[in-house]
Amino acid sequence: MIARDLPANLTLETIRKQAKAFLKAVKADDASARQRAFPYFADPAAMGLQDAQLVLAREFGFSSWTRLKRHLEKSGSNAPATEQLANRFLSLATVSYFGDIAADPERFTQALALLEEHPEIAGDSIHVAAALGDVEAIDRWLDRDPKLVGKRGGPYDWEPLLYAAYARVPGHSSLPAGRRLIERGASPDAHWLDDGQYRFTALTGVFGEGEAGPER
Repeated sequence: MIARDLPANLTLETIRKQAKAFLKAVKADDASARQRAFPYFADPAAMGLQDAQLVLAREFGFSSWTRLKRHLEKSGSNAPATEQLANRFLSLATVSYFGDIAADPERFTQALALLEEHPEIAGDSIHVAAALGDVEAIDRWLDRDPKLVGKRGGPYDWEPLLYAAYARVPGHSSLPAGRRLIERGASPDAHWLDDGQYRFTALTGVFGEGEAGPER
């Protein structure tokens, strides 16, 4: 799911109501609501309010509800946080198999333009470093914390290796990053589940050609 912009007039109370409405739709077996939940929860029917809040936070480009809440409580909260920009970059920079995201290579060009406009994105996380193929940055992250090699994050809650495998940033090869991550302990069997049951592996991302959903 591509990270959405925060409306300038969005308040914490408003987004709390949105989370409750979203959860209600999931519980009512609404197809679009369940599709929004699947990237993060294999069984949307088991979701609670905190889970619904997490989905909304991720959609707005934050790794947790707490971070979104903190951002909204600050003055000038309509200004994008670096984390939000980084997650938007990752969602634009990677091959998508979600049916609600167009199979348009222009997204990759938009990712590069966003990076050029906000160069601070490059230093946000090991997931961004993986998508950019920045081996030196990956080493710096892992030298500080080796556990980051398998840490889930970014807009799809993926491990760094998956962002390397699915990335298509113009002018940036992510192959060196994939090699380095595996050298430093990343599991080559890393995968995510589509519709809670179909395994999409790192190799799936390398091959590509299934963008925009199974119908293609």
